[in-house]
Amino acid sequence: MRPLRSAGQQAAERAPIPPRHSWPARSCATVIRLHGHSAHWDSKDIHERFGYRYTEAELAGWAPRIRGLADQTDTTHVLFNNCYRNYAQVNAQRLAELLGE
Repeated sequence: MRPLRSAGQQAAERAPIPPRHSWPARSCATVIRLHGHSAHWDSKDIHERFGYRYTEAELAGWAPRIRGLADQTDTTHVLFNNCYRNYAQVNAQRLAELLGE
């Protein structure tokens, strides 16, 4: 049985900027989950693990990639799981602004 994600995909998820490759969308729906990439990802403390707030540059880097995926599918959902303080809400609001929503 193959792992759900390769080591390269896991590393890309923790990259400080969007990965250089793109994932082709092949369905009617795409889900993108952004959970941050805290230096304490292995911590059992949720405040340390999910205590990451995306920077303006990171969100600006994700916006065109998300737009590209949205052009390939009927529905696109972006979920922020950096659920410490109000980081997810603030990041989601800013990304929506960058996407023109």
